[in-house]
Amino acid sequence: MNDLDVHQPKTVNLEWWEDLRPLFLGRMFDIAGIDFIDKLSQIGDNVELEYQISKDMEDDSYVYNLLLPGTTINNNGSKNDEGWLEWEFEGKYLLNEDGIMHASSFVISWWRTGLLIFISLFALNLLRRKLKNMRHNINNNV
Repeated sequence: MNDLDVHQPKTVNLEWWEDLRPLFLGRMFDIAGIDFIDKLSQIGDNVELEYQISKDMEDDSYVYNLLLPGTTINNNGSKNDEGWLEWEFEGKYLLNEDGIMHASSFVISWWRTGLLIFISLFALNLLRRKLKNMRHNINNNV
């Protein structure tokens, strides 16, 4: 069993479970009781379902689209003509590893920009008045 190649569909065929289930569950029922057998049967069905779903993914491809607000500054996807970021993953690669998507963007806040300009102009005006007062004091003292 340790030498089983999980990438070969012929060697990982779980159809054996259908033949073995009645015998196995019958013996387990004698030992553990009906509640345990029901749970075990559910586990077996879930394992079979997960296997079928994952094997079904191999020949599929998955496309994810994302529209970010503002200007996109960093991503590992591709940008289409409409400004959407797009990632495409082959199912066979998603079986053994995660598909990683990353993107970042920034949005200019006109309210904050206006506030910054106002505060900057206010500070420059205070500085100009301070320098004007200093010159006036120097001229009066001379």
